[in-house]
Amino acid sequence: MTVRRFDLRYGNGHVELQVPAGNLVGVINGKPSVPVADLRAAVRDAIRNPIGSPRLEQIVHPGETVAVLVSDLTRSWCRSDAMVPVVVDELNAAGIPDGDILIMIAVGTHRAQTHDEHALLVTPQVMRRVRVVEHNCRDQRMTYLGTTGFGTPVSINEAVSTADRLVLTGGIVTHDMAGYGGGMKSILPGVSSYATIMAHHKVSLGPKPGTLNDEIGCGKTTGNVFYADIVEAGRLARPDFLVNTVINPDGSIGRVVAGDPEAAHREGQKTVDESFKAPIRERADVVIASCGGHPLDINFYQSTKSLYNAAAALKPGGAMVLLTESRESFGHPLVEFISTGFASNVERHRHLQEDYDIGKWVGFLATVYAEKYRILLYSSLADRDVASMGMTPVHSAPEAVRLAYELAGPQARTYVIPNASSVWPVMV
Repeated sequence: MTVRRFDLRYGNGHVELQVPAGNLVGVINGKPSVPVADLRAAVRDAIRNPIGSPRLEQIVHPGETVAVLVSDLTRSWCRSDAMVPVVVDELNAAGIPDGDILIMIAVGTHRAQTHDEHALLVTPQVMRRVRVVEHNCRDQRMTYLGTTGFGTPVSINEAVSTADRLVLTGGIVTHDMAGYGGGMKSILPGVSSYATIMAHHKVSLGPKPGTLNDEIGCGKTTGNVFYADIVEAGRLARPDFLVNTVINPDGSIGRVVAGDPEAAHREGQKTVDESFKAPIRERADVVIASCGGHPLDINFYQSTKSLYNAAAALKPGGAMVLLTESRESFGHPLVEFISTGFASNVERHRHLQEDYDIGKWVGFLATVYAEKYRILLYSSLADRDVASMGMTPVHSAPEAVRLAYELAGPQARTYVIPNASSVWPVMV
């Protein structure tokens, strides 16, 4: 039997597996990646040639304070370490000294970062020059900005709201709820209060017990209330400028956009569509997917993005092999609480309606997908935790492939997705 061999990312390493060549429908990848040759130069060029906005040097003025929002370690792929030093240099050149700049790590509800992790994100050189603080959605003083038309009361970090100018940084890629990452997500959820984040995320629940909201999802902006609420909340914070990288399917950076926070983000969305929309003509019986390695599979919370994307290429009831190291386990205690602590998705849905939390929703998404598909999880999670989500734990990638064909049949048509956290299969 002729086989195709694959070397898929897992954590900081790789795993090898084989797929019968006759079963393989295709390998789902985005557009071939063309990395930016000099990333810092590309950042500088984007800042000096903004989209829909005056140049940064024309926006800020000496004597003003500037807050710069930076994504946390789970978004380190966006290369804040290349963006932030250039942003700081450009602010300096515009007459803003280091002492008038505040860098805020916009963690949302994610775990706290260490001092060393801050240095990885903004570089040790910037750490020595500029004040770097981390948002805490529960403990820090907040400023109420208003309520969106969707009923979300928007309160953000007081240190951000009181700065004279606000610069957003981040990375644009598909997002399973907001349509796209980056943009105004630096504000909501990035530096918003816990109550704001939870009120906003509640639209992710479906109208029927035990279901998700089908109107939100990857690449959706029109009609996506989750996306629209983020944009409206972001406008209340009145950000002045945006610098976002656009990731390639192989994890490198393919473009930098800068300028008006909405116009530049929309331009980045177009590049994401060109790079990551992967047209398929059929759904398969088996999908074998890697999240793309660290940090995309740093925990199960982050890995559900891959689960969502891979499912788009799979028939209902099909078998999915998902490779996620999840070295930091579930990544959020409430993911484990909701996914392992209830007997049914109807119960989980009811609980979320009464006491919503984004961590709980992530666990709920996983268990809903485990009802629709037969999921074989190769990870460092405990077997009992995997099983309690309705998934099957496996202890090697080859074992997972073997079990997938036992479930789906020896002739099962198969896709392999090497970077499922980013690639977006779309039926044509």
